[in-house]
Amino acid sequence: MFYADNFPDFVEMLAEEETDGKNTNEECNNDNESSDDNSNQHLYLGCLLSLGISMLLVVVFCVGYALSGITLADFLPLIELHCLLPNQCAKSTKLLCDFFRKLKSPLELHYYCSSCQEYFGTQKPRCCSNAACLSNFEKKRSELHYFIVIPFTNQLKAIIRGMGDSAHEMLSHHTSRKKKIFAWDISSCKRNGNPPIPDGEHR
Repeated sequence: MFYADNFPDFVEMLAEEETDGKNTNEECNNDNESSDDNSNQHLYLGCLLSLGISMLLVVVFCVGYALSGITLADFLPLIELHCLLPNQCAKSTKLLCDFFRKLKSPLELHYYCSSCQEYFGTQKPRCCSNAACLSNFEKKRSELHYFIVIPFTNQLKAIIRGMGDSAHEMLSHHTSRKKKIFAWDISSCKRNGNPPIPDGEHR
């Protein structure tokens, strides 16, 4: 688990939604589709990493080593210098945040109190709601922790959407397939309408 004060602001920005009223819903949907499409592209020709995996590794690295926003801003161009041109690398923290905001499976930050383990959900609290604790997170920020979640429902929708028509066939097979009905004779422990038994198997 992670301390809320040990991470750069961009980590919390990843979970925030853009509120720019200039974009219509159609434009936002187009941005989401383009972001998801770009996530499967390779960083550069011949690279084994995709853009999505690269972005995720950068965030995990920053979270694991508690890098500041300033450090990350200098670290991203350094990564790009080691890659062939042209490449898909994020050259700034803004591009990194925009990438995660536009994903169909955005990150969620779930907060809790490290002292009493009180869970607050995705809303960042100012103090603990547990009457036996009442920790003030504005004074003791180290007591406010959070963990990162990618909603399973959105991931499942993305997987099914990527499967195309084959997903519909798999889901409809259970209801559309014809079942063979066999009648059992309880007294003789035999069933009528036995299917043919493959060669080599005993009856």
